[in-house]
Amino acid sequence: MVPFAAQSHLNQLLQMADVISSYDMPVHFASSTFLNSQVKSRASNSLQHLTKIKFHDLAIPPNRNPDAKTDVCKDIINFEITMGLRQQVAGLLRSLSLSARRLVVDFVSLPNAEAYAFNCVSAFSISAFQRKDLGENNNDMIKELYAAKSCSSSSARAITIVMGIMSYSKAGMLHNSCRAIEGSFLELLANDNSSGEKMWAVGPLHPMTTNFKGLRDHHKCLLEWLDEQEPNSVLYISFGTTISLSDEQVKKIALGLEKSGVKFIWVLRDRDKSHHFSTEEGRKIDLPNGFEERVKGIGKVTRKWVPQLDILGHPSTGGFLSHCGWNSCMESISMGVPIAAWPMQWDQPYNALLITKVLKVGVPVMEWSQSDEVVTSSRISKVVRRLMASEEGHEIRKRVVEMAKSCSSSSARAIAIVMGIMSHSKAGMLHNSCRGIEGSFLEHLANDNSSGEKMWAVGLLHPMTTNFKELRDHHKCLLKWLDEQEPNSVLYISFGTTTSLSDEQVKKIALGLEQSGVKFIWVWRDRDKSHHFSTEEDRRIDLPNGFEERVKGIGKVMRKWVPQLDILGHPSTGGFLSHCGWNSCMQSISMGVPIVAWPMQCDQPYNAVLITKVLKVGVPIMEWSQSDKVVTSSRISKAVRRLMAS
Repeated sequence: MVPFAAQSHLNQLLQMADVISSYDMPVHFASSTFLNSQVKSRASNSLQHLTKIKFHDLAIPPNRNPDAKTDVCKDIINFEITMGLRQQVAGLLRSLSLSARRLVVDFVSLPNAEAYAFNCVSAFSISAFQRKDLGENNNDMIKELYAAKSCSSSSARAITIVMGIMSYSKAGMLHNSCRAIEGSFLELLANDNSSGEKMWAVGPLHPMTTNFKGLRDHHKCLLEWLDEQEPNSVLYISFGTTISLSDEQVKKIALGLEKSGVKFIWVLRDRDKSHHFSTEEGRKIDLPNGFEERVKGIGKVTRKWVPQLDILGHPSTGGFLSHCGWNSCMESISMGVPIAAWPMQWDQPYNALLITKVLKVGVPVMEWSQSDEVVTSSRISKVVRRLMASEEGHEIRKRVVEMAKSCSSSSARAIAIVMGIMSHSKAGMLHNSCRGIEGSFLEHLANDNSSGEKMWAVGLLHPMTTNFKELRDHHKCLLKWLDEQEPNSVLYISFGTTTSLSDEQVKKIALGLEQSGVKFIWVWRDRDKSHHFSTEEDRRIDLPNGFEERVKGIGKVMRKWVPQLDILGHPSTGGFLSHCGWNSCMQSISMGVPIVAWPMQCDQPYNAVLITKVLKVGVPIMEWSQSDKVVTSSRISKAVRRLMAS
């Protein structure tokens, strides 16, 4: 992966790298020593596979324009930097060519490589640029962009055009977006695509949940202060890493926040140094005299980098005053936080229109035609209160929370999409299945295959017999207990290693099992620690008072890993209450054990339909349309008895 030299591009490409590397696919991340160091130091706490990514430090070419004074010139320097890395990246590709054939490119398309262009801007803004340049004025929303287009600098437009040219010969286009947010505009781009290239919406790439425990050592005061606030009561303010505001505007913001009376966290620092060539010290931004003293207890001003995603994901955060960079927009929407839109440059005016006029999940600070004026403190105060303390703001918040739920399911689908991309030019496809289970569907895939690639069903990959003797030393009590039970009398319960259930749902399961009277082995621990690199302790899950004492002799609750295949293969096991992960389905069917299907995410709902409706080797716990509800203990008891005692 070769990112453009800007923080938001680095963030998004790193998230993409994390997703791909989670499938044990090698990822090489090539950038300057400075940027690699920066991206690793600012990496989200929730990136699970950072140590799997191979970072390559590239030498920065000489600065052709050391006297650049304007922000646009500095951005063009970053463009020239990326162009200057071309030969070094080509050399890296040559060194990897014996084992790697695919490249995800954020900016520069290289010859003789299968390249995917990664868009770090919205599909809406790309569509707007392309359609106006083509003179197609029939889209009402695009017409509203004329003012925004005319206010974009010629240099900014030039870089955007060059980006399009450089990615012209790509194998496909990746968008950090999802159809829940930009469905119609992704369709617009697809319809305008005359080259036949593949297009994928792979976002949101950032995690859909946050991990506060791992952050408290570094941001203890900030997050503890958030913990003390009311839900949705705090406004988060940040203008990214490439924006400089005038001293006058900074003071107006401060006074506006003070007038509003709304609690806030304000990330106030000047734009990042001009990345590579700047020797300047970070500018010290002065606030009005006594401001920080007056807002003590109401607001926090921080002059250092903060974990934005974790702040947006905190229950106390109720709004985001933002420059509308696309990465910030995606993070805010996916966390269910409405936006006060204050665009500054580039694609930001387009994103602001998308937020305020199309999706209606935010309010504008001002019209773009007034963007060269200083925004007054009274206007800022009014906008803040409109978002945070009005009926309109409440309705906007409800709307964005609903959109966040859609984003969550899109994020799960994005992982599957990435898998599809990575196998785009494969020699063949291997399926961990067999024709005895999925013959008709394997035929269906083969018939839909237009590329002529080979397809094999290579399952079942796990052993078809079990060896209890070898296990007894490690699981003596559990397997001895199974030996004492009647054939087909024990229900095995496990939800895999990536599923977390709420405390309420755990208690309902416990009561349902108790009510059913069926013997059981319940593997219950919270989802595996964040896989590889987390130092957090497992969450201790509380069962109903006295539950384990009451079911002694009837059931076993295991909080550690167990040999699932051997339990399923035991003669006493007669059913499996499962999340319907494919591996679990295959193991259960091959051992002749029927399933109570309780799908949670990803491919699991499809697997559950296969199990209950097609193969008819299981019963559903509920309809998928009810999957966001807590399943009652009586429903659980009924489903268990239906499988085990009917």
